[in-house]
Amino acid sequence: MIFGYNTESDEYKFMIERLNEYLREKRKPFLVKYTDVVIQDFKTVNAFPEYGENPWDEVRKEELENLIRELYQVEPKIFVKMNIEQKKTFVRFLDLIMDAGEREKLFDVLNGIVELDSTERKELSEMLKTNHLSNVIKTIRLVQDRFKAINYLQEIVFRKDLRANEVDHLQKFIEKHYWIFGEQYHLVTAAEPKFEEALRRYVHLLTNVEIEGKIDHPDKLREMDIFMVRIDKQVEKISNIVVELKHPSISLGKKQYDQVISYLQVILNQQEFNSSQMQWEFLLVGNKFDQTGYIEQLLENAANHGERSKGLVFKTGKFKVYIKTWADIFTEFEIRHKYLDEKLQLERAKLNDRLDQVGQIIEIQETNTAIMPDQYVIPQK
Repeated sequence: MIFGYNTESDEYKFMIERLNEYLREKRKPFLVKYTDVVIQDFKTVNAFPEYGENPWDEVRKEELENLIRELYQVEPKIFVKMNIEQKKTFVRFLDLIMDAGEREKLFDVLNGIVELDSTERKELSEMLKTNHLSNVIKTIRLVQDRFKAINYLQEIVFRKDLRANEVDHLQKFIEKHYWIFGEQYHLVTAAEPKFEEALRRYVHLLTNVEIEGKIDHPDKLREMDIFMVRIDKQVEKISNIVVELKHPSISLGKKQYDQVISYLQVILNQQEFNSSQMQWEFLLVGNKFDQTGYIEQLLENAANHGERSKGLVFKTGKFKVYIKTWADIFTEFEIRHKYLDEKLQLERAKLNDRLDQVGQIIEIQETNTAIMPDQYVIPQK
């Protein structure tokens, strides 16, 4: 008996229901914050499945993490007293459910494992439905915005009436969309920073150690257009890409190739760039080759490495140099995204408004969800 009422009375049940609601609201901020600990614990014991490096596997990974966070915030008792094998089984079970598109059935399974009151059941059911819908929308928007970006880039490099230049337009566009040259990379430098600053940022990004970054080489003052790095901890590999962009009106020949080789020589000369785990790709991109036949000769000489179709012109050890036209880049994009394009049935002609000024194309990228993080900056102490 409490205040004259027993536990079966309507008054008692009303008070308990309101008290539970109050406690749930008060614990929410703690649960939201603690989800980071839960995710890190699952990562520590390798509970997550191994994903590929393409953008869609990245979305799957993010979606799985979000699902775990939402489940924990709704009902933390699901995660209590799990051993390592149970954690792995549970996370991979969630991944299979998501992959099969059967999220609603997950509610039935979880509801049979743990005791949920009516409020908890409703919240869990709504969370599963909302989580699914929000990620579908997010994925579709990302795909659409990537196609938009490619369409606008084609206009920059092919439409002469826009009078796009290398520094103000082509360079700035690629800084926002460097995913075109590789997924899951960090942008170390773009355009202005010279090699010594690039070295400082590179070492700090990899090791969190700040160095002076002195380079003793005659080409140390050169500036790479795009310098990206990707760290793959699972296979202990550090992949690096250096991209040299050329104005659409410039034909690619020996002079442009030698410029890229000079970048390679600076990096080859610096020990911090030459760990046994590091791999380097250099990419020269322009609209066309010049009339000398020099680039064609390089492609022929490197054909024995089996990457002629990819534009490989030089290979030694962990260093590769590729030369591609923008037409090659756009074709590769179409091939990679063909399946998604067909499934989503994008009306390509309706994706972009035709803009009369190249500055408008650069400006509109700020609202594109496919844009990437800015280049890395060493935090100020």
